Amino acid sequence: MSKRKLEVGELGTVSMNERRGKRYADAYTRDSTGKLRRLSVLAASEEEALPLLERKARALSYAPDVLSPTSSLSDLLGAWHADVVMGRDIRPQSKRMYQTKINLLGSRYGEIALEDLRPARVNKIVQDIAQRAPLHESQVLKSTLNQALRYAVLSEALEYNPMLALDPLSKKKHRKKNTALTVTQIAVFRDTFAEYVAKQRRMANNRRNAQLIVDIIIGLGGLRISESVGFRRCDVDFEAGLVDLNGTVVYYPGKPVYRQDGLKDDGQRRLIRISEMNIGMKALRAAAEDCPPDMRGREMPVMLRADPRYGPWMNPAVPSYHIDIVSKRPQVVEALAETGLTPEDLTPHTLRRSVATAVAHADEGGVGLAALLLGHSSDRITRESYIEQRVPTVDTGLLDDLIATDVEFEPPAGPPQVLSMSEHRARQRRKPNGTMPKQALNPVR
Repeated sequence: MSKRKLEVGELGTVSMNERRGKRYADAYTRDSTGKLRRLSVLAASEEEALPLLERKARALSYAPDVLSPTSSLSDLLGAWHADVVMGRDIRPQSKRMYQTKINLLGSRYGEIALEDLRPARVNKIVQDIAQRAPLHESQVLKSTLNQALRYAVLSEALEYNPMLALDPLSKKKHRKKNTALTVTQIAVFRDTFAEYVAKQRRMANNRRNAQLIVDIIIGLGGLRISESVGFRRCDVDFEAGLVDLNGTVVYYPGKPVYRQDGLKDDGQRRLIRISEMNIGMKALRAAAEDCPPDMRGREMPVMLRADPRYGPWMNPAVPSYHIDIVSKRPQVVEALAETGLTPEDLTPHTLRRSVATAVAHADEGGVGLAALLLGHSSDRITRESYIEQRVPTVDTGLLDDLIATDVEFEPPAGPPQVLSMSEHRARQRRKPNGTMPKQALNPVR
């Protein structure tokens, strides 16, 4: 008995397999031309994978909810999110970030029809984004819009991507200066933080934890704040002075704080060797000793939450809150003002840039070492986005060897003489062997 032919937009038998801890689903369907097409998605569960496959099949069949030139930008963003973003093997917070940007673009420009998104109109949208958002956020919004419009071209709702006609956003014009603290400013900040912890009793445990986090960020080579609170006891070998950086702490509003394996990008996991006298090592040891005996399992955090009833992992927003308070203390404000900085410039990320800048300027090959400490894949990222550029000092000692310096210059006696053209010519004729060519003396007619 022959096998029944699939209808246009109908899904065949769905195959489910395990891949990288997720469910990989694939199936066949027929597009609007009757051609057999294979579809695949990667999702967290079977329940999530099946709707994604069905939506892809409908898109190929030109079902009523398929995109068309009359569809709105909101329809496009929603379809792109469901078909592309949710099928990507990316971190949950990245998917959440895309959803946030989609909601923002949809609330501002979602009613515009795709057929009206010509280059001039899209250019106005991009300019409005640049005016209403900081550089980094505007770049992410522009990238999100560009990816959605590319999806519209693939879905045949647009003939071309109007973003291709626009000039690229110049990073040099809008790049914010890489602010970094000097060694003296870091010392003032740490001393002020110690006073803040010692003199205040309110939220004493959170204050102390925040102080330790600052030292961990600096001492372990400029960690991200989500990395500094994500160490398990099994990640730190106090005897060998070795720390395994392999995870971060994640927080979603309304959900418990949890730790996830893996860093921001693939390949950033690294082993950090630190000495016993390193401020980061001292902070890690102090945090480990503060944990009660029943909370010292291998998988338990080194930096325990002040109130573990709500979970063992600390919310990264807690130390950020206390860093913001200390940055406004008079001693810190005065120290920051010496290099033109304000309290708003002092954030956990500023500490990361400060470590990169200090290491980069300490040695000739410091940029490469700074990139390794920060976990960057290339020196260019570190140099352009993290290291504060300083005014170079130029040594003219080589010129002293190349050019004689024993010639004495005597100033002319009296005021300078102003000669007419005829007097100048007469003086040149009287000079022996000093006459100039006749063509040079005669004015050009």
